[in-house]
Amino acid sequence: MTKDGKYAFVAGRNSKKILEPNANPLAGGNIGIIQYPLGPNPKLVAATEPVPGVLTNNVTLSGDGKYLIGSYPTLGGSGNAYVFDVEEIIKTVENPGGKEGLLGLR
Repeated sequence: MTKDGKYAFVAGRNSKKILEPNANPLAGGNIGIIQYPLGPNPKLVAATEPVPGVLTNNVTLSGDGKYLIGSYPTLGGSGNAYVFDVEEIIKTVENPGGKEGLLGLR
């Protein structure tokens, strides 16, 4: 969660589709962005693009709150970590410029 409590980040995945041979190409892991997570009406306002074939399972903010780090392991035991600029995520959420609801970040 951001220090001001305005946004929280959650790992998401569509694991059923990952396990199916003819999976939807957008199936996989991603990160959801929740606005006002501790308020009376928290809202999922955006998500990163899904990474096919991964099971996103951890997200954390850097100590200074500038970077969001997501763990994207694969079923085969390998995987990657992706680092996102939190300021850019917030700018995109607050001014989507035609990409409302889906951040084109990976």
